[in-house]
Amino acid sequence: MAAKSITFDKFDLGIDRRKGASVSDANRLLEMKNAYVTTGLATQKRPGLVRVTTLEPGTVGLFAGLGKLNTFYGQGSVTHADTRFQAHKVAHPDGERAAVDVWFADVFNAFIYAVVEYVDGSVRHHYLDTPAAWKASTTVRLGDYAGSTTPNLLRYRVTAVDGGISAWAASTAQALNSQRRPATANGFRYQCTVAGTTATVEPAWPTENGKTVTDGSVTWTALDTATTAATEPAWPTNSGGQVADGTAITWTAETTAIADLNCPHTKAVIKTASRIFAAGADGSTVRYCAAAKPRDWSATNDAGFLPTGLQFSGDRNANALGLYQSNLAVFARDGTQIWEVQNVDPSTMKLVDRVENVGTSYPRTVRNVSGDLYFLADFGFRSITTLQYTNNLADVDVGSPIDSLVVPDIRQSNAVPKAFFHYGTGQYICVIGSILYVYSVSRTAKIAAWSRYYIPFRVDAFAELNGELYFRNGDDIYRFTADAYDDAGTQFEVLLQLPYMDLKAPGQMKRILGADVVMEGECEFSIAFDVRNPDAYTPPVRIRGNTRPDGVIPVECSGTEFSLIFRNLSSKSFRLDAVTLYFEALGAVT
Repeated sequence: MAAKSITFDKFDLGIDRRKGASVSDANRLLEMKNAYVTTGLATQKRPGLVRVTTLEPGTVGLFAGLGKLNTFYGQGSVTHADTRFQAHKVAHPDGERAAVDVWFADVFNAFIYAVVEYVDGSVRHHYLDTPAAWKASTTVRLGDYAGSTTPNLLRYRVTAVDGGISAWAASTAQALNSQRRPATANGFRYQCTVAGTTATVEPAWPTENGKTVTDGSVTWTALDTATTAATEPAWPTNSGGQVADGTAITWTAETTAIADLNCPHTKAVIKTASRIFAAGADGSTVRYCAAAKPRDWSATNDAGFLPTGLQFSGDRNANALGLYQSNLAVFARDGTQIWEVQNVDPSTMKLVDRVENVGTSYPRTVRNVSGDLYFLADFGFRSITTLQYTNNLADVDVGSPIDSLVVPDIRQSNAVPKAFFHYGTGQYICVIGSILYVYSVSRTAKIAAWSRYYIPFRVDAFAELNGELYFRNGDDIYRFTADAYDDAGTQFEVLLQLPYMDLKAPGQMKRILGADVVMEGECEFSIAFDVRNPDAYTPPVRIRGNTRPDGVIPVECSGTEFSLIFRNLSSKSFRLDAVTLYFEALGAVT
């Protein structure tokens, strides 16, 4: 009987566990470990890890911005010897304590905005701006910041301009241009612009410069400005410390932490529309700062909140934020809202759409991928775009091919899932402990393939700088490097397994005569021939390079369906391009 052949040369769908091992298509793999699908539809060994440096102890996080790899610390003093790294102190306003994680970091108006968690579980938002140095005989306003002319890690905010001003008193005559402050000081001073006698009850003082209030026959005008002295004050060196400047101004020392009481200091944060948006402290709202003013969360008609809790039909807590087609996506555990927020006037912000029954509990997995919004839900990876506009299962549940793999991992691991889009390779990568779930996407090459990377340490943080991907484990920093084929000198296994295929002859007994493999590098090749028994496979054959010029690889077995297995364990490159099986039909199984 003449031998037949069949070639497999497309692996564009990666891992797919939705069907049984014996009924999946040939381009849907049972396993793709430490490899990914290339735009040529081959399978390529993942980049290896190179150890970059070991940082000085005391910092956490890793954020690429302003040309540096940035880290953060909450107590003491840390300076990195490696000039590629910049350490930033983010002291807790209630006293120094160790930082344990950085939930968000981004550059806002040329300075870093960061969300830091501390050892006691508290979370604070920080803005690492550098205020202009104090100047003599200069007009300042309530809320203005200045720095010492001898730089330190504190900034100083004008918290009062009422120094030396007497408190308001009832039934008292007031001359034109006289000044008073409220009985309970609010930082403002008030100038008499219509003389007369004060009332018996203190007025409700306005807190906006230039606003007026009537008090008996007196009219008061709010003032929030004053002039600095000719000599720089002796600045306090502790957060909360105060110092007078001239006769009117009081400066209060602050750390980099946001002091505005309306800042929610929550973990779910995003930057868009010249503002910082953050989930409200109780989860029922999403608050936002004033435009271009990340320290101001209280400005009238500028800062405010979105009433997201009123719009959710299930869980009402805002867990995560993302960007979808320039709009703000607000995620609860089982629902998503889309808000239009790009207009300058915050009163025009509005809810434009809702997606029911899908959301996330993992704020650090929400990432924009070529216009789609990917995230990890409780039952696998999902995409907002496909959920709104298609009912096709494969498109709706972008992670459905690997749900059976992901769900046990997120339930068993105590690691916080975190994801990023690697622009250097066009991949969405989600880290769960030491496992990386990798989604390779290319609309041009029509690739949508999942694979898994296993690395020898738990990933604490990551960052992409100049197209290179960096990982942090403790104080050690590693980098994915395309021309490295092991992990800092340790070999790792590449495992590729195709589904059990009937070679287009279901129910027919077949005898495999041999195979040809087109590849780069070397591997061990074997054929599994009984889906009921995972140990039923041929002895591994070690092969190297393109085997076609050298004749058929003598791998023989019989069965009705076959799974091809490739294992690579070396410190060299490996890529599988195609495999051809030679076989003969033996007739129907009886």
